[in-house]
Amino acid sequence: MNGLATIGQWGIRLAPGLLIFALILLSPSLHRADGWFLPLGWSLIVGAIALSLFFASWGTRWRRCAGLLALALAGQACALQLIDAPPYSVYQRYFSWNQQAFSWAQMGDLFHLLPLSFLLAQTLIVLSLSRSLWPTVKEQLPTLMTLRKSVLCLSFLVFISVLFSQNVLRYSAEFVITVWVALMSVLNLALVAAAFPAEFLERTIEWLKQRVESDSEKISIRSLNQVLPWLLAVWVVAVAALLASSIFERVPHIPDDVSYLFQAKYFSAGHLFLPAPPNDASFAISHVVNDGTKWFAYGFPGWPMVLALGVLAGLPWLVNPLLGGLTVLLFHTLLRRLYGWSIAHAAVLLLAVSPQFLFTSASFMAHTVSGVWLLIALLAVQNERTSKRGLWGTLAGVSLGLLFLTRPLEGLLIGIVVGLWALGIGGVRLGPRGLAGFMAACVIVGAAIFPYNYVLTGSPTYSPHMKWTDEAWYPGADRLGFGPNLGNVGWPHIDPLPGHGPVDVVINANKNFYMTNFELFGWSFGSLIFVALMVLLGMRQRADWIFLAMVVVIVAGHSFYWFSGGPDFGARYWYQALLPFIVLTVRGVQILQQHLIARGTAKLAASRVTVFVMAASLIAFINIVPWRSLGKYYHYRGMSGDVNRLAQSHDFGVSLVFVQTQDQEDYASAFVLNPPTLEEPKTIYARDAGAAYNEVLRRHYSNRPTWFVGRSPIDGGHLRVLAGPLPGKVEMANH
Repeated sequence: MNGLATIGQWGIRLAPGLLIFALILLSPSLHRADGWFLPLGWSLIVGAIALSLFFASWGTRWRRCAGLLALALAGQACALQLIDAPPYSVYQRYFSWNQQAFSWAQMGDLFHLLPLSFLLAQTLIVLSLSRSLWPTVKEQLPTLMTLRKSVLCLSFLVFISVLFSQNVLRYSAEFVITVWVALMSVLNLALVAAAFPAEFLERTIEWLKQRVESDSEKISIRSLNQVLPWLLAVWVVAVAALLASSIFERVPHIPDDVSYLFQAKYFSAGHLFLPAPPNDASFAISHVVNDGTKWFAYGFPGWPMVLALGVLAGLPWLVNPLLGGLTVLLFHTLLRRLYGWSIAHAAVLLLAVSPQFLFTSASFMAHTVSGVWLLIALLAVQNERTSKRGLWGTLAGVSLGLLFLTRPLEGLLIGIVVGLWALGIGGVRLGPRGLAGFMAACVIVGAAIFPYNYVLTGSPTYSPHMKWTDEAWYPGADRLGFGPNLGNVGWPHIDPLPGHGPVDVVINANKNFYMTNFELFGWSFGSLIFVALMVLLGMRQRADWIFLAMVVVIVAGHSFYWFSGGPDFGARYWYQALLPFIVLTVRGVQILQQHLIARGTAKLAASRVTVFVMAASLIAFINIVPWRSLGKYYHYRGMSGDVNRLAQSHDFGVSLVFVQTQDQEDYASAFVLNPPTLEEPKTIYARDAGAAYNEVLRRHYSNRPTWFVGRSPIDGGHLRVLAGPLPGKVEMANH
């Protein structure tokens, strides 16, 4: 009877949340035409989760803590509904904007009124309860930092939290909303940490202490230390693979990675380039060069060489998820050797729930492998310090050379930092063998870019990247430096000022800090707050300097480039700073805890800082990853797996498929499915460039049936088969 009563009580507690959850699942207005949830649908599900959490804890010692956690969870979900983050390359902003002016009328519609109302209710609850925190804050804050440091910290947080705008009203409104949401989130999570049951924290601390101090338990602790990074690596591979196969539909989504996959395919067939196609118009695609005889991608060769392995295995979409898992293992190993187990565990836990890291690891972009090259170089230098045989130093040089072949500017910048570290600045100097192997391997591997350039462009110093940008825009548009003739390529939404000067440097830094502050952990109060604390509070260890130096070099080095990198997958040009930012975040948390303990505060209070970070990360992961997936990255920039599905359902086989193009992404979605060469007995996808161009291809592939694919007003505008298979000459006008 007691069991049945307990089940009944749980049923009553969970009934409201389950009922709302069921209604959301069944509501057609919260789904797209193809069945996928709208972002609003997930936010309502988060509300149902929060409601269930609140009622499930009712009558228990967890009631206050769980209720505040539910409030913070639903609060971030509501705040996200006020952000306009469309599925194309523009920066997100609060609300929608009309003619660069804040649309106040939109605050009055139901879509914005409901989340605004909840945020106001959250504000009233949080402010009324946070009075209990004020004595502690008043006591600790003056001892934490001086007034000057406080002003610097707040100024930095303001700079990175709001995007610049030439419209004063727009900037002011976003500033107010951003500060409001961030402040309420911090207070709400502080209340969660303060309400966490003290007896549970005390028992947990005591349990860990006994396990560490007891010889009989050291084996289990050691096992946990060894298993945790592997569990997190598997988690990252699984989540990134799920995103890659479902949200990204196993296809690239921006022109850069379309070009990378094209390059990887002909690399996998043993070619540095392909012969020019039968006609350029039928295969015209962005970020690809056709000089009349050679046809090749614009990218550097480092990443496509790795991606080619995935092409050979038939799983190119899985390469970056696997590299994401490898990043976790390498990162943990490096930090364990530099700092110890606790810092390593904390860092990889944060890495494993980082939206920026997970989405980048699910993409076809080169950044994930560039992070792997960085970690291998750092680990190899660290190992060389103990082995002194020269082999590890050589491996470090090889890795930096591969980083240069992948992203040359990053290779140069990171090479400077790692090179100085190897020379003894911030670490023990490598021996003569190690330094010789390091420098020789770095130069030899990196220098492979020159013959590669020569084969493709005829000049060892003229890269395919430069050739494509010179021809697509104008000569000299895409290079490092300053001046009025840089970067004027017609992107006012992401590069508002002509040329590149000091103002552009500040604007680009603002954009990249803004995206990092949002995407790194997804915390609603900003992801870089503990980095700021770490820098201002001091108490730095020797190993901190290598990560601080990497951040400074990446930020400073990219200031010489006219473009910020845009909003694709976070601050992607600053990807090499992602891992250092995580290390500095963990160190910032640790320094704050040490400060609290040093000031006589109970160790329990320091543990509540950990609770604060864990609660913020849990809430952010539940909110941000699905919100990003269903909103921004669903059919991002018009790319989808429609053509792949048509190929499977209609069994195109060895045929010629023409794709009608309303947008360039229509053909790009098909182009990525082409085989490594255009003469293989597989489906060839060409652009429907008109009757004359189509006829040239049909003669070239005269033994193949022909299909025509295009968008239709039915089926939600998805690509569908318009005609085929057609054995003879058939013009689209007849269909």
